[in-house]
Amino acid sequence: QFEARGVRLVEAAAGRRFLLNELLYGPTAEVELVAGDFPWEREETRLSALPGQADPTVIATGPRALLYGGRLTRSGPGAWRFAKTLDLVSDPYLDQHRLDGVPVLPFAVAVEYMAAAAVAAAGLEPDALEVEDVRLYQGLRLAREDLPIGIDVRADPAAPERQRFDATLAAADGAGKIAYRATVRAGETTAGEPLLPPLAPDGALAAVAAEDAYRRWLFHGPLFQSIARIDALGQRGFDLVLTPSRAADFCPFAERGEWLIDPAVVDALFQGVLIWSRHARGSATLPNRIGLIRRFGRGGLPDELIARVRIHSDPSHPVTTGDAVFGDAGGRVCLAVRQFECTASAALNRLGGGWAGGARGL
Repeated sequence: QFEARGVRLVEAAAGRRFLLNELLYGPTAEVELVAGDFPWEREETRLSALPGQADPTVIATGPRALLYGGRLTRSGPGAWRFAKTLDLVSDPYLDQHRLDGVPVLPFAVAVEYMAAAAVAAAGLEPDALEVEDVRLYQGLRLAREDLPIGIDVRADPAAPERQRFDATLAAADGAGKIAYRATVRAGETTAGEPLLPPLAPDGALAAVAAEDAYRRWLFHGPLFQSIARIDALGQRGFDLVLTPSRAADFCPFAERGEWLIDPAVVDALFQGVLIWSRHARGSATLPNRIGLIRRFGRGGLPDELIARVRIHSDPSHPVTTGDAVFGDAGGRVCLAVRQFECTASAALNRLGGGWAGGARGL
């Protein structure tokens, strides 16, 4: 129950030793002690820093909470470099997204990182946003205690006034291999698309409860358990009801923060494709590409988000393609995902079986 709520317990032996040492040697004036995973020294340094000591390249404020703790520097004309070290403390969601027991940077979080780095580099607060041709070349695994990453952002030299930027994300290990690539375009608010009608029942696929799917087929922890309800599941797609996430839950050092594209919502799309694929052909899927993500307007998503996902590929083909729109109860579309691609393999079924902490209350 603690793990399901994101609370990690101290190991029993370490906890007993901590308590015994405090009883034997602790000053009587100390009235509260906390033991657990947290970079206490870093936080103490931040709170005790004198004015003028702050490194101006380190991001510690602003709406892009995912970037907190990283450094943003200009690397050339119209080019910027963002560098950050990921770990299970500053990026706790990694602990809730493990493949074969190893924390892996989620595809959807990589998208948010690239979009946030591009927007921060250009000093923009866009009313609307597009992320085009998102490609996964290789996954990033937290094989050790931390993982340094670098995001390179470059303005489109042919049309800088279009606020269009190319972004790449890679492990900063000297190998230089790009893990993700995308094009980010900021713009003004445009008219939203109409929300697709509900999926007509075809009786081909059995109904499944969201909690059962998280326990049987998925591997995601509470931060990513955004599917509140599965309303329809058919050969040509599925309908979901989602609960958006909060940036502050993903970024413990941020007192405030806003998502550009809620990664838990985008990840819920891929979770839905995995559920659909297990039903349709008995094999799990993982994402590898998105043609276009379009966000309409500024501000947070509604507390209850309706997702209408339509599959365009044949269920027998291992590469699943389709489109999705996300809207509110009034039919206003807030987010659209076009031409997503996920690859299916029965070998990926091993990843299911639920997160170690179980499913949160849905």
